[in-house]
Amino acid sequence: MKLFSSLDLEYIHRSLGRKPSKKELGILHDIVEPVLVQRKKLPAKFVNQIGVTQKNVHFEIRNVKPNGNWGSFNFLIRDCALRGSWPVQVSFIWLFSPTQACLKRIHDTETSLSQTFAPVITHHASQDAPRKKSGKVIAVAIMEDNPHPRKVGSGQWLGYVKIPKPGSTLMNEKRIMNVLSGYDRFVSGFSLQKNYGTDLRQLFNIVSDSASIELTFPRAYKKGDGILISEGVSDFELKNKLNDVGYDYQKVGKIKSDLYHVFDFGDGQSKKWPIGVTQISIHGK
Repeated sequence: MKLFSSLDLEYIHRSLGRKPSKKELGILHDIVEPVLVQRKKLPAKFVNQIGVTQKNVHFEIRNVKPNGNWGSFNFLIRDCALRGSWPVQVSFIWLFSPTQACLKRIHDTETSLSQTFAPVITHHASQDAPRKKSGKVIAVAIMEDNPHPRKVGSGQWLGYVKIPKPGSTLMNEKRIMNVLSGYDRFVSGFSLQKNYGTDLRQLFNIVSDSASIELTFPRAYKKGDGILISEGVSDFELKNKLNDVGYDYQKVGKIKSDLYHVFDFGDGQSKKWPIGVTQISIHGK
């Protein structure tokens, strides 16, 4: 919460009409943290121009082990699958200069992993990057701009699907894609990060500013589980389709057009937030 200004805190207090709990402040901070960081580092005239990005670009930071293998899970393709389409390009930005053998091993691994949808795979590194056997890599997935014609809006359902951690194949991702491609009420989705603020930020990024969200987070969930958005009278058909291929699914909320968001952060207590409470980036320091 170190990036909140006194004006931010005053605005949040007035918007809620009550003193927020420490947990709520932490979640709000995580939601707007990218804008707060930009506000701190850039002049106000630039910050005012920064809004929610509409580009279908997603990324994650991974580790490479000294033996040239990945040292962290691949959640990026999982996120793309839950959004309903495979990436058309996957780029790797190396934050260190790998050996030729390491680069080839990673490239061959990714080529084999993604042969079903065959994205363009590129690698990039700075000329002055330190030469090391291990380090961090930024993985970037670029998807088609509008893979699905439906817009996220009022009346649509929010569902939670529990998925095993990513493995050495894309077995789970392929199963999910098969379900979603055969379900004409699917609208959108994303992979959870196991952080209330970050996960709400993802949801806010695909929901219009005028819509409200009613959401009950599962009491326990992990990184790599998913949120799916669907439309229709109910999401019963989607539940059955996912159950048939071995995944637990439960309805956890709905997108509405009220003046307040209603959130339960897994503790059974409902918290009301006015829909404008996250618009705190308009304040100066």
